[in-house]
Amino acid sequence: LSNADPAEVDLIQNGGFEEINPNSDAKRSRWLWWEGWDWGGDYENFWAEAPNVHSGRYAAGIRCTGQKGRIGIFTPQLPILPGVQRYDLTLWAKGEGDNELFINFESGCTGTLRQRVPEEWTEIQLTGEPEPGAQGFGLYLYVTGEGTIYLDDVKLVPVGGEVGE
Repeated sequence: LSNADPAEVDLIQNGGFEEINPNSDAKRSRWLWWEGWDWGGDYENFWAEAPNVHSGRYAAGIRCTGQKGRIGIFTPQLPILPGVQRYDLTLWAKGEGDNELFINFESGCTGTLRQRVPEEWTEIQLTGEPEPGAQGFGLYLYVTGEGTIYLDDVKLVPVGGEVGE
C-alpha cells in the first residue's frame, strides 16, 4: 500500500472470486486468497457460474446439503491502518431457500450483520469499527441456515487515516 487516498484502497483480494482453486475439497475454501472453515452442519462451497454471478465469470456459492449449522470463508489477517476510523464493507449476495448470511468483523474490529438474502442480487453493507490497540482483524462471511447463498464483488475500504508511509 503506497501513499493513497484510503477511499481508493480495497483490502479484499479476489473479491470477485475469479481466481479459483480447482483442486480444493468442497469442505474447504475453493477461492484463492480466501481461507475456509467448516464449523458444523452439512455445507459445500462451489464456484458459481452464470446466471448466478453478479459480475465476471465466477461467484462464491455456499449450499446447505443437510443439517444446518455454520460454514464460512474468511480473510487472512488484515491490518488496522493508522488513523482509520472504520472499514466499510460492501458485497453483492443472492439467496435461495431458507438461507441466512452472517457477516462478522472479528479479532480486532467489531461489526455484525445477520439477514436472509433475497432471490435477486442485493448489495449488502456493513461497517467495522477498529478496537483500541488492535493491530489486525479478520472478516468472516458465514452461511447459517438452509438453502444456498451466492457472494460476489466483495470490497472493504478503510475510512479516515492515511494509507502508506
